[in-house]
Amino acid sequence: MEKYIWEKQIQSIEGTKITFEDWTVKTYTEKQLSYIITDEPKDPTAFRTILIANIVPDLARVLEEHDIKKWDYQAVLNSLTYSYNNTFYEAVWRAFWTYEQDLAPEYFAENIRISDISRLRKS
Repeated sequence: MEKYIWEKQIQSIEGTKITFEDWTVKTYTEKQLSYIITDEPKDPTAFRTILIANIVPDLARVLEEHDIKKWDYQAVLNSLTYSYNNTFYEAVWRAFWTYEQDLAPEYFAENIRISDISRLRKS
């Protein structure tokens, strides 16, 4: 039976490494693989719906574990967003200047992952 991640058909799965039919290879976390592999291709909107449906409960659980007050809720989310956005822009800037003719690859910004940002923040 055929399996997909987003609109790309999977050729093989080795642990967390996925090889697609077009021979591109990507590595995902085990958590991601638990929900992103589907039996049929998904358009970007459907894929984002799956992503949100799986991430929001985890984020809510963290907020609940810390018993965040309504007063602090927006400040926590804004701080998280601000922190990642600043590092995101730094990552884009660093990558932008490493490519020929000062052009970032197509869809570069849309494909930066939180793990990429976390690695940059730790360096």
